[in-house]
Amino acid sequence: MNFPRKTAPKVRDGQVRRKNRHRPEPSYVRSTAVRIEREKPAKGYQHFVSPNDVTAFLNLLPDWNQLSLGLDQILLAGNSSCHGWFRPGIVALCAWDDDCVQEWDREFLEEHLPTLDRLGVKWRPHWNGWCFGCYDTVDLQSSTDRNCPKCGREIDPAKFELWDPRRSPRRPFAWADVEFNDETVQAFQLLHILLHEIGHHYDCMTSPRQRHTTRGESFAEAYAVDYERRIFPDYCRVFRFQPRR
Repeated sequence: MNFPRKTAPKVRDGQVRRKNRHRPEPSYVRSTAVRIEREKPAKGYQHFVSPNDVTAFLNLLPDWNQLSLGLDQILLAGNSSCHGWFRPGIVALCAWDDDCVQEWDREFLEEHLPTLDRLGVKWRPHWNGWCFGCYDTVDLQSSTDRNCPKCGREIDPAKFELWDPRRSPRRPFAWADVEFNDETVQAFQLLHILLHEIGHHYDCMTSPRQRHTTRGESFAEAYAVDYERRIFPDYCRVFRFQPRR
């Protein structure tokens, strides 16, 4: 049975529809030319890293010519839903809060303590508990505080539990304010987030079909920490960065 060949695509919204499938695919041509593009951040967020900063940072990577194979784009993304992301052919750094300070949960903080210590970033824990007098969660000033700041009563330790709403079993504190500034945000994004996403790209390009990552978040994190440690002196020299002590 013969079917008529479609030779006249429909017009939609004033544009002639394409006859064939034209979905863009990542380019895996063995080239080291990578586009660096910037999106406008959402209100309340900004980019602390510029395209020129990215270029200067990439020049610090001794095996960049090899790492960049198959990478089409580094995107300074306008969204702020995460620190960064990877898709085949693209790595992205996301916009950051205007005031720099971020609230991290304990697990994420512990995972990034080596980087925070290297950059000299200070952090302040929040202890929170459950007051059985107020029947509500309350923020404490210290891990030994047993006075409810809402009702003012001294509460028996049996009725005042340190409570972590995000994890079980209970932890000494649930989250912390991580006190970044402009320079340490830039350093964290380049030395850790960008290297983490490049780690995903390296994982993808060394997989059998070069289409998917195979070793997951733990590989990308270890990749970033190791690379960060090796190039940190060069980063300080080029970006004139002095860790806070």
